[in-house]
Amino acid sequence: MGRRSDRRGRTVLMFAAVGGSAMWYLTRSSGVVSLIVLTSSVVLGLLSSGRWESRRWPRFVVQGLHRNVSLVVLVFLGLHIATTVLDGFVPIGWKDAVVPFVSAYRPIWIGLGALAVDCLLAIIVTSLVRLRLGQRAWRSVHMLAYACWPIALVHGLGAGTDTRQRWMLAIDALCVLAVLASLWWRLIARRPLDKRAAPIAFAASLLVPILIGLFAWVGPTKPGWASHGGRFGAPAIAATGAATTVAPDPTAIAPSTPPPTLPDDADIAGTRTVTDADGTRTITLATRSTDGALTANIDLVGVADPSGGVVLSGGNVTVGLAGTTATWKGAVVSLHGDTLRATLTGPDGAPLSLTARLAVDRSTGTLTGSLHFATSGSDNDS
Repeated sequence: MGRRSDRRGRTVLMFAAVGGSAMWYLTRSSGVVSLIVLTSSVVLGLLSSGRWESRRWPRFVVQGLHRNVSLVVLVFLGLHIATTVLDGFVPIGWKDAVVPFVSAYRPIWIGLGALAVDCLLAIIVTSLVRLRLGQRAWRSVHMLAYACWPIALVHGLGAGTDTRQRWMLAIDALCVLAVLASLWWRLIARRPLDKRAAPIAFAASLLVPILIGLFAWVGPTKPGWASHGGRFGAPAIAATGAATTVAPDPTAIAPSTPPPTLPDDADIAGTRTVTDADGTRTITLATRSTDGALTANIDLVGVADPSGGVVLSGGNVTVGLAGTTATWKGAVVSLHGDTLRATLTGPDGAPLSLTARLAVDRSTGTLTGSLHFATSGSDNDS
């Protein structure tokens, strides 16, 4: 979904599968690249410790490449952290990037990311003072690399917005295979430095990928993972005790029923339709959350544009919650790239801000994306 201005200065909206908020795309892409580069660093470290070399790749070249790639990881990691914090789409601060498990947003998965950052920083700092630190102390700290990589992988699975995409799953699988292949070569083809550590390392190389695969299968790859904050399922109904018959008290005041509420986040999918009538074009986006908890319909109205978009004159949003008659309605207030914002009013009259990030495939008329709801005026309002 994109936006441009015509000669009269009017805003023209165009729906497509490209374009979008630079910060959001930088956050996603830098996270993916960080994982790939970190995987490369681990593979090169294993090859270097196993004394691998060839005519074209002497040992000093492998060692130098390993050091340089490790520094490149910091560059992309810094970009990933900075864009996440500055984007402001979710409440993640600078402290959350280095202090594990204190984030208000998905504390476990963001905390694992902070833990991976701390491990990597410890490895880099001790490598810079290796001569003063001593070989044994440096090697002990350097072993954190073998913990840093799976922690970073689980962080990406739990907190990433592209986890369920096939291309992202393929990248994760290739990273796992690359590390496993180099680790098994290190254990089998070369004499281990510590014979007692070899069986432990081999067992871990089998157990850790299995656990990560099970975690991905029961968690991040399931529909609705993002809509309930990245937890292993959310109970639909609270457990109750045995049924008890109690005579009603005519003097008692009936407890008030709490108003229905929307989730903070929801992954959505749906369709796009375009209708032209009497010189007016209406683009309708009919969506439903992937867990079926809510529906969201967005109507954009204006004058038809030759590009296939619309010169916007108005827009409205209606959100419904499954199992209830409650609706949230409001008007579109802005559109920046693939990010649409609207102000809604709930059944209790309270204002609510909606941020929708959408990707539309015009060739098929389908769309995917995510919704973020926040109380208007709150710190989480993006």
